[in-house]
Amino acid sequence: MKGLLYVAALLLSLPNLIAGTASLLLKHTFATRNPLQIMTDFLFQVVWGLPLAALLFFVLLVLGIVERTRPYTALFAFVLNVTALAFVISVFGLPHDFDQAVFFIPVLQALIGFAWVALPIFTQRRS
Repeated sequence: MKGLLYVAALLLSLPNLIAGTASLLLKHTFATRNPLQIMTDFLFQVVWGLPLAALLFFVLLVLGIVERTRPYTALFAFVLNVTALAFVISVFGLPHDFDQAVFFIPVLQALIGFAWVALPIFTQRRS
């Protein structure tokens, strides 16, 4: 049950990953005025960034399937999602109305799922 919840939370956190990547590209595009530099940096970030993001997603998926490592992986994914959410909010700002806030619902559900899966780390009894 917790394995399925972990995979669902990981899939729900994908919009946060995409928004974080897009905000990095947009921020860099507006900071740079040279079109050739923008294209070069974009290709460099896509060539290195997307495979690294896919590898991280795959590692989180594989480690989350294993029952022994699932709580620690969920805690790591929780921290990554909170960091990415803070970065997205710092770049784009807080949502002004409900239409913009709907984007954050899957991320908040993913954070709740990761926190629930990682809860045994903090509730373990020491003997």
